[in-house]
Amino acid sequence: MLNRARRLLIATLTASTALAPAAPALAAPAVAAAGTSAPAKAPVVKAAVVKVPDLTGDGLVLGSDGKLWGLGSTRQAKPLLVALRPSRLSISEHRLPAAVPHGSIQYPGPTAADNAGHIWLTAMITKGQAQQDVIYRFSVRTGAPSRLNVPRSCLTQSVDSPDGLYRSADGHIWLTCSNKTSGLSEAVRYTPAGKVTATVVNTSQEASFLGPLAPGPHGSMWAVSGSFSGSNGIDEITATGKETFFPESSDIVFVELAGNGSKIIAVTSLNNSKGQLVSCYFQVEPNGKLRRIAVAPNYQGYNFHLVSTPAFDAHANLWQFMTGRADGHAVNDEYFYEIGSKNKTQVLAFRLPKPWSNTSVSAAPPPVIADGSIWLDIFQPVNGILRIKLK
Repeated sequence: MLNRARRLLIATLTASTALAPAAPALAAPAVAAAGTSAPAKAPVVKAAVVKVPDLTGDGLVLGSDGKLWGLGSTRQAKPLLVALRPSRLSISEHRLPAAVPHGSIQYPGPTAADNAGHIWLTAMITKGQAQQDVIYRFSVRTGAPSRLNVPRSCLTQSVDSPDGLYRSADGHIWLTCSNKTSGLSEAVRYTPAGKVTATVVNTSQEASFLGPLAPGPHGSMWAVSGSFSGSNGIDEITATGKETFFPESSDIVFVELAGNGSKIIAVTSLNNSKGQLVSCYFQVEPNGKLRRIAVAPNYQGYNFHLVSTPAFDAHANLWQFMTGRADGHAVNDEYFYEIGSKNKTQVLAFRLPKPWSNTSVSAAPPPVIADGSIWLDIFQPVNGILRIKLK
């Protein structure tokens, strides 16, 4: 599934990365451009790793209890949730149901956290040849899981379905899946209590699939959308399930969206007039129009390897983990790119501690907590949680 594939994209951090040949140049997109400042010489920020061997690398979510939660597995392959208290760097593990009568349970991810003290997980129950997709809600207060059925309209086909779980700005949880009848993307809105309040199925031939959802204003969700025939654009889904497709220039390849409940940023990839691959950031206006706000740093004609999905901090600054030299400012090949107030950009380099000098990170959006630190789950050679002090 498309969402699942993007969410589980794994980027290996190496000191040198092979560059793909440039594709033919595309015409410049017809969008309003804004000036951006060149990255200053990158300050080096502190990096530390908390070893968490039982993490499975499916991404972290920030719970309403202030802890960071992620999927894990014991040495006996028993599923569990791992919780990290950032202030103390203490770890707790919480077992999940591993079996049902005459069947087993798999947790392929993803996870999400609502604003009422629950961690949400997708799961698949297998009984012989029969499979059923379900959702588990785990109470961070009592430790008790409760099971919800996925709508029957969702296609059950593999551990990759449903595609994703996402929290909206108003604290609801959205599930995405493929519609059983049409095969098109479907989005389902749940209250924290588990009640379905809205369902939308893509019906436009121009918008047959949805990318990962990003929270917009008034409980809306936004997503990269398009079709396999080549249409390209952005979808808005309101809290009541109304869908609006905004077609965009075919010259722009949308990679992903990031949202914080008031602002939506689109990360795109395109070739400039010199045939160089560039990654551009656009602010998405309420009417779907794009306004360019930044261009990612350059490295030998490329700005590449957007490793993690971008994430907002509490001050509406956007952060993205990247690899490369960033115009020569990131000497260690790993850095965070910040788009801050008035679209001022900054490169913050860091050095991974040993033995993680050559490692992999989850592509899920990393939580940025109130103290200005950003957290990513990493693996190879040892699973753990990477903490970067950004400020």
